[in-house]
Amino acid sequence: MADGTQFRMNVGLSAGEHATEVITSGDVRVETLTLSGDAEIPWQRCQVSDRVLVVTEGRGYAYRSHHRDEIRDEVNAGDVVFLKRLVWHRIVAAADEKMVGVLVTAPPHEVEYRR
Repeated sequence: MADGTQFRMNVGLSAGEHATEVITSGDVRVETLTLSGDAEIPWQRCQVSDRVLVVTEGRGYAYRSHHRDEIRDEVNAGDVVFLKRLVWHRIVAAADEKMVGVLVTAPPHEVEYRR
């Protein structure tokens, strides 16, 4: 796909290759994330629910974008990041760091990605 295109994914892990699914039900999806040295979870948003990122180890950045505004917050171990429904977000590990966390989505469908 060319840059700027959007696509929808309704099945599989929302965080892709950097995630391991721990719990899935009709109401919730919990994924553990492991990102190393500038690895990222690409821009995505959930159509039907808010999401929560809990950082358990390391540090990185949570980017949020709504329309033209883009906000970057540094996240560290112990931080809980609220990712609002319909707001684009991506998670990036800090350079030369490993970031481990948990991403919770409820319900576990209607995740939309963009490049």
